[in-house]
Amino acid sequence: MVGPSTESDHAQAARPQRRICLDDSVAVVALYVDALRGRELLETLHAQQRSLAELVNTFRETVRERLSAEADLRKFEAEHQRLAHEITRIGIAALILAC
Repeated sequence: MVGPSTESDHAQAARPQRRICLDDSVAVVALYVDALRGRELLETLHAQQRSLAELVNTFRETVRERLSAEADLRKFEAEHQRLAHEITRIGIAALILAC
C-alpha cells in the first residue's frame, strides 16, 4: 500500500540534496583558497622579478666597467626572462581557473 509521505521520507529525500550543496560549497571554498594562493604566488614572483631586474642592471654596470664577466650578466638575464615567462604562465592559468 502506498500512503502519504511522512516527514522522515522527506528528510531522507533531502539528504542527497544537502550533500550536493555541501560538496558545492567545499568546491567553491577550495577554488577561493587556490585563487588566494595564486595571487600570493604572483605577488612573490613580481617582487623577485623586480629584485632580479635591479641585480641585472647592477651587473650591466659592472660589465660595462669591465669589473665583471659578461657570462655572469647573461646568466642573470636568462633567469630574469625565465621568471617573466613563469609569471605569464601562472597569470594565464589563474585567468583560466577564474572562468
